[in-house]
Amino acid sequence: MFCPKCGEQAEVYDSRPAPQGTTRRRLKCPGCSRRWSTIEVVTHEILATGTSPTQPDKRPLHAKPIIFYPSGKVRVFDTTVIASALAKVFGESPK
Repeated sequence: MFCPKCGEQAEVYDSRPAPQGTTRRRLKCPGCSRRWSTIEVVTHEILATGTSPTQPDKRPLHAKPIIFYPSGKVRVFDTTVIASALAKVFGESPK
């Protein structure tokens, strides 16, 4: 992970399990000495399911990452948002 202030590679100096299967990490930037915490959550959302227990669907199962904002807002990660933001920056239409 990179420092949000100066962009240098951050170092994890503390990592521990947190409640409900999450992981809390403390990070420090060697360049500007800024410190911050992250909480990592592993979630799985099944996109393709079987038609019945006896005849499962042959399509692969995929997990969608979920973004937890500091304000408490929760969103499912969407690549179209990134594509449209890049299009605005570089002046191209998303494909």
